[in-house]
Amino acid sequence: MDEAAEDAKEYWPGEPWLRAALDADRGDRVAANLLAARLVQQIDFMQQTDSVLDEDDDVDEAVAARGDEAAELYGRVLAADPDDPGARTGLAVLREVVEAADADPKADAYSYYLVQLDSVSGSSGFY
Repeated sequence: MDEAAEDAKEYWPGEPWLRAALDADRGDRVAANLLAARLVQQIDFMQQTDSVLDEDDDVDEAVAARGDEAAELYGRVLAADPDDPGARTGLAVLREVVEAADADPKADAYSYYLVQLDSVSGSSGFY
């Protein structure tokens, strides 16, 4: 298997397209928000899985790398628009997931995502 195919196995669904969009336009705030949110989902999943599998070292490194990238993406969006509700809320959720801190719903806006595809649909809401 070639290196590109091997790397592709490390991505979650949709992630390669979001990365391609950001490669094409570094200022794409929508792609940055969506990719950062995807990274936060990965962090949450990895932490839950880690507690079951007890694989601290590899998971800690992966969580740190994804957390740094998500924070950088949210920071990039907020630099362009300090009031971006997706980035503000996403950053609060990132802090909550990484630091296990309680989010303050009064300080950060509520975020609701609805994804509809031909094959599936779903939604997620959080403070």
